[in-house]
Amino acid sequence: MSERPIDLQTHSVHSDGTLTPTEIVERAAETDLAAVALTDHDTTSGLEAFEQAGEDRDVETVPGVELSARVGRQDVDILGYFVDPDDETLQEVMEKARRFRRERAPEMIERLAEVGAPIEIEAVEEHAGEAAIGRPHIAQALVDAGHVDDVDEAFAELIGEEQPGCVPKERLDPPEAIGAIHSAHGVAVLAHPSHIHPAAFGRILEVLFEAGVDGIEVWHSDHDRNHEQFFGQQAAKHGLVKTGGSDFHGDNKPDIALGEGRGDLGVPYESLERLRQRAGSE
Repeated sequence: MSERPIDLQTHSVHSDGTLTPTEIVERAAETDLAAVALTDHDTTSGLEAFEQAGEDRDVETVPGVELSARVGRQDVDILGYFVDPDDETLQEVMEKARRFRRERAPEMIERLAEVGAPIEIEAVEEHAGEAAIGRPHIAQALVDAGHVDDVDEAFAELIGEEQPGCVPKERLDPPEAIGAIHSAHGVAVLAHPSHIHPAAFGRILEVLFEAGVDGIEVWHSDHDRNHEQFFGQQAAKHGLVKTGGSDFHGDNKPDIALGEGRGDLGVPYESLERLRQRAGSE
């Protein structure tokens, strides 16, 4: 078993990252990672190039995706690993999620105009390219228009949660998201659980457990050692796989490095082996 670390959450230009899938694999090889997963939001369009790039480099590539769900008022993100990108059910669910993103963009632009920060939908679409429009693309358009100095300020002042330009998007039900991942022969993992309100975590984990979740992202750039200990205990209690990833987005999250997070991520290769075993038992 490799002693080199791995990174099981990254995002490319196919969603809200700034590197291509090939560049992510190249960066992973340069960083001496044993394995890297591509988990773009609501799309598998980058996986073919991603896996091809891994064939010529000493790094394993894990095909993945990240789906957005909601339990009550709490947003939760579900990572899928070893998914078949051609699975019809997964493709249908991802298209539904992308439609949710497309539908909220015009409303956000309208709200931004009302608070004195007008931008054009064409500018947002240019940043999105072939990816589904997300808030990072709107943030980049706000920077271009001179309304803010950088993406962080755009989120802090205009489009972050509870800011005047933010419109909550519709999300999938957990059984739908997890079911789509399982339909594609993948394993489903709760992403960055520290983003869930602590008072709601136990109830939400039970909902996800009933829906068939397979793992918890114990190691993440936003987690400290207390988080890692707590979520590791929860994984053990429920018989779930412990996984981890940096949530790398390239220049859109410049403080997060591939494989390292904010400095000491250290996701063990063993977690990938456990995921692989889980995938084989589905």
